[in-house]
Amino acid sequence: MTKQGQSGGRKVREGTVVSDKMEKTVLVAIASNIRHRLYRKTVRRVRRLMAHDESNEAHLGDRVRIIESHPVSRHKRWRVIEVLVRAELPEVAPESIDLDLLSHVCLGPLTDVLCLRLELLGHGDISTRDTNRVATGSLWAAKRIA
Repeated sequence: MTKQGQSGGRKVREGTVVSDKMEKTVLVAIASNIRHRLYRKTVRRVRRLMAHDESNEAHLGDRVRIIESHPVSRHKRWRVIEVLVRAELPEVAPESIDLDLLSHVCLGPLTDVLCLRLELLGHGDISTRDTNRVATGSLWAAKRIA
């Protein structure tokens, strides 16, 4: 006779929530390391499973434990048991962005690409080169401009 424990012989996995945009459903990524049969190199495999979350308590980045269950829908065969670790995601509201720095979005005259034009208080316009650096997220350009 085999020991089934609390899970009743069902598979139990732990993973990270990668999407919670659906109602009562989360997408859980489960990473596993396997050894390649021929090359003997350790390869990381990631499976993404849809899990049923009745109370919508799991959010993006949370570490959760899921268990096998009966088919809930076409792709859902897992259910969230518990949230193990809550993710610490910063809440940034659109209102908190400083609108004085972001004056307007316009088309670049030479490249016909959307570029971000910044006008600082009293500093005038910024060159196209600096604008492209700021648009791509270069911290150095942002510090240099400010």
